[in-house]
Amino acid sequence: MDKQTQRRFLGVLLVTVFLGGMWSGGSEAQAPLRKTTVIYPSTGFGVATAPLSSLPKALGYFQEEGLDVHFAGVAGSQPALQMVLSGNGDVAAMQPITLFQMRPKGARAKAFYTWVRHNWFYPVVIEGSPIKSLKDFKGKTIGVSGMGASMIPFMKLVVGDAGLDPERDVTFVSAGGGAGAAALLAQGKVDVLGLWSAQYAAMANAGFKLHAFVDVNPIKSMSFAVTYAATDEWLRDNPKVAVGLGRSWARATLFAMTNPEATVRHHWALYPQSKPTGVDEATAMRGALNELKDTLSFMRIDNATVKKWGMTTGKEIKDYAEVLQRAKLIEGDPGKLDDYFTAEFIDAINAFDEKKVIEQARAYKVQ
Repeated sequence: MDKQTQRRFLGVLLVTVFLGGMWSGGSEAQAPLRKTTVIYPSTGFGVATAPLSSLPKALGYFQEEGLDVHFAGVAGSQPALQMVLSGNGDVAAMQPITLFQMRPKGARAKAFYTWVRHNWFYPVVIEGSPIKSLKDFKGKTIGVSGMGASMIPFMKLVVGDAGLDPERDVTFVSAGGGAGAAALLAQGKVDVLGLWSAQYAAMANAGFKLHAFVDVNPIKSMSFAVTYAATDEWLRDNPKVAVGLGRSWARATLFAMTNPEATVRHHWALYPQSKPTGVDEATAMRGALNELKDTLSFMRIDNATVKKWGMTTGKEIKDYAEVLQRAKLIEGDPGKLDDYFTAEFIDAINAFDEKKVIEQARAYKVQ
């Protein structure tokens, strides 16, 4: 090989190595994101869902975990789980009762990240009501979202544990939800409402003042409240995705607790239909903050049994199952309780710097 050919060969080789290094580095930096579909048990994405949907997307948390996350909504927990079981979704948010009802029938799915850590179903009365205790429910009418609502058996347990006869001492009627249900309460057409915190936050935004009975037996022990689940097979094959989702949700929840206003603005940008219409900006923001903060109060970990994001303990699962059995919402022995929740990803999910997230949130301004 003559000198000119050698020089030409070396030049091509250097360019090839240099460009190869560039493309290799670019490939690592811009690796394809893993497309992941998360099913939510509601067709509307209200601002209370921001820490789990819009915020981790807007802040780039999902992308940092190598994920391209898409959300789809269906009407209820069972349809959400069915979407995952049929392969039309990867992960679904749901009430754990769905797992307890469907796993014994062959649905091989379990939870891996619990995002509502405290019970958020409870009865309320209008402020100023003569009803001051659960014993005062005797002879009263309790409004629920519908006559097939799962709140009815739970409310029967509450009434029974207070020493009343749930079959004779109270009457259940359908009251719907939102401002309509609140109006029935204010007009005395129902004496008590048996709904959940997001409904009550919406009522408060509409100007209704309520008195809540939150810390009551046995529902106060239902800390396994709303969780994310996937099939056993998916969790086995996709541990990094499960961790990435959980860590993104945990970081976004902490961010939202620190800077709720930025959280609301990001959510409105991604889901503009969630922003109230017919009111001024300040009123819309005040109402959204009320709804978001109410939900965040049930997602706290500082007052949880184990102070780790996403965690549910064996005792919490056991207590929850016992309430379901007492309410006759599940039949027979549910089997091994660790079939309903796995904590195998929790330590990795919590492996992030909380101080940095808090600092980011405090300094953050929506552009």
